[in-house]
Amino acid sequence: MQPRGSASHSRCASHRSCSHGAVAAVKSWNHDYAGSAAQELRKKILRRMTLQRNPYAHLAEFTQSSGTGKSRAVYELAKEVFCIPVTIGPLPYGGFSPVGLPAYLWLLEYRSQDEFVKVIQAFLHAVFTEAREVVVDRVLPQVKPDDPDRVKHIIRLFREEMSSGMTFGEHGHFRQRF
Repeated sequence: MQPRGSASHSRCASHRSCSHGAVAAVKSWNHDYAGSAAQELRKKILRRMTLQRNPYAHLAEFTQSSGTGKSRAVYELAKEVFCIPVTIGPLPYGGFSPVGLPAYLWLLEYRSQDEFVKVIQAFLHAVFTEAREVVVDRVLPQVKPDDPDRVKHIIRLFREEMSSGMTFGEHGHFRQRF
């Protein structure tokens, strides 16, 4: 997301063709985050990782009904932990964060359970490979090696890259390439 009050947030808020739900979503991103969902999500992830001594993967799905604040909670969580938010699923009107339509369509291209497993593995491999390249090529050059807040700066810069130019229903140029 752009800083609060930016043009990308106000694009839908001032556009007459946007639904009331879309306008409300856009306006909510222009205000300070309220609630504890991001912290509760973090606690739950930490609790699960503690209970599972050797988790198979360090990832978590976060599902619930549309419009319940999932994307905003994940965005807030991404201020503290390295996070790659992915929204996959058909939304009738777009949203924050927008659906990754090419990924969604690609993930549906399978004919068997074995092929599905390979598609998911290939998707995750591509996401993590691209994330590594972004960190190495675009983020790390901006962070001083002796910076005591190095990890926080890496997390912040990565989040900024991922959300740069995002508007209601559409990812920014960088994220579309990602």
